[in-house]
Amino acid sequence: MDLIKATPPLEAAPQEIMAVDGSAAMFKIYARAFSTTREIKTLRLVNFTSGRIALDWLGQNPARRPGAILLDRHMEGFSGMDMLIHLKADEKLSAIPVIMVSLHGEQAHVVEAIKGGASDFMVKPLQSGVLAAKLLRVLTAKDSALALKKERIAAIMTGELASG
Repeated sequence: MDLIKATPPLEAAPQEIMAVDGSAAMFKIYARAFSTTREIKTLRLVNFTSGRIALDWLGQNPARRPGAILLDRHMEGFSGMDMLIHLKADEKLSAIPVIMVSLHGEQAHVVEAIKGGASDFMVKPLQSGVLAAKLLRVLTAKDSALALKKERIAAIMTGELASG
């Protein structure tokens, strides 16, 4: 009798978080926060210095959707608000949670970002614990929304939910 050896399951790739910021110094701050904060240590950071380049990358890599985007509000040329508007207008990208990051925490900027579709807002300088808490919150909310959507689809497919 031949025994079939079970191969161990492949370890899931770490969830990617996209950081879009015009300042290379911010990437060092993010990297330090990700490497030293237990709750987000397993997340993989992918950095972009331009919103246009980040949007192009998202368009060219449909299989690699980040779990969330950390987006600098004040980038030269194509701002973080410009990128947010493009993200939320694209049905393939609109579900990606965005945490807007800014040096300025004026109420008008926060309101504009949230109304534009940002899931949250952070003011620089960032605190690792706050960053971790906000990332975990948006990732959990995204996972919950996806699970609910899958449940609804399954219910429709099995006829348990009346179509509307």
